[in-house]
Amino acid sequence: MGESGVQLIKDMLHGAVRALAATEVYLKMKGKYESGKVEFKATLWVPYFQQCQDYISGKGVDKPSMPASSRRIRCPPHMVAHPELSTINFLPMDLPEPSVNSEAEHDRGDLVRLVSEWVFSSSFQLDPSNSTLNSDLNSPQTPKPSNRNIFCLVSEAESGLNSLPIARLMDCLNEMGYLGGYFSFAPSRNNLPARTSQRTVDALPMTLTHQACTVEADALQSFIKAFAKDPGAVNENMEKRFEVLFASPLRAFVTGRPGFAWKPLDPMVFVLDCNDLADTSWLMESHTNSGKERSDPEDVATREKDRRLALARLVEWATSRVVRTLPGHVKFLILANKKSGLGNSLRDKGAAFVYEVQPIVSYV
Repeated sequence: MGESGVQLIKDMLHGAVRALAATEVYLKMKGKYESGKVEFKATLWVPYFQQCQDYISGKGVDKPSMPASSRRIRCPPHMVAHPELSTINFLPMDLPEPSVNSEAEHDRGDLVRLVSEWVFSSSFQLDPSNSTLNSDLNSPQTPKPSNRNIFCLVSEAESGLNSLPIARLMDCLNEMGYLGGYFSFAPSRNNLPARTSQRTVDALPMTLTHQACTVEADALQSFIKAFAKDPGAVNENMEKRFEVLFASPLRAFVTGRPGFAWKPLDPMVFVLDCNDLADTSWLMESHTNSGKERSDPEDVATREKDRRLALARLVEWATSRVVRTLPGHVKFLILANKKSGLGNSLRDKGAAFVYEVQPIVSYV
């Protein structure tokens, strides 16, 4: 088939997902006028697949291109500040690289399928009979999430999130144009000066805003207008900053598009890696140029207090009204270590779908 044929097959699979998503929207539309428009959008895929068939059959036609829904740009490996926005309280981020042990990433196809279902289906539900869910998550007292656009993957401290196919999943989302950005709490990331966990959380609104501007190119003017209208918003509290600089411009962009009711935007997923907010042994060690040495107990207590306050601020943000009222295509995939308690907090407040990942069992 050749490299060109393989790439076409990948494009067709991505196209099939987008076509099914458009069909689901059509089936849920109540108004005849709107449903007619969405039906037209869904049936646009029919000639595309027919052209693919002709191309593979060698009928001499050019390789078809997928119908575009927006000028969505793939996330670059190094996500830096957008040149037209303020850089106050912004953190550059690097997308995670695939694991050296590529076989381990392919062992978790179940997680890739689960997250894909959440991303693409507005009717997604976690199956309570799934054996991988712990007893707390199976409990009938567990509140249903009020925000369907947050999904938290919780990993056992011993297995770690490094065993999950995060890079593979993000690469797939990025290739399809669905990755909005990435935010990590890893210490001393990108060779930047050390920051407390609270200061890192505080950088979340501005960092996601810059990433959204880069990825959703058509929305750039909405963001620029928001900054020009309220330049002092960069100094406001976290929720106000997120409302003024991220949520409000995105809403204006969505509703300002002609025929936005029957032209839903493709999903835009932001991955928040919170694994480093766990209560782990690094709190007991101080890393110096000469190696590791025992930390001062007061320093440990200070860092532990900082970690707990950062977690509280993150939960407060995730459960805020501004996050609940974001446009439906904006989604957050949160990666958490079980020891941090972040998954429990989000679950108890009904703020997210929470899924506890079980480690892979190997039989020798």
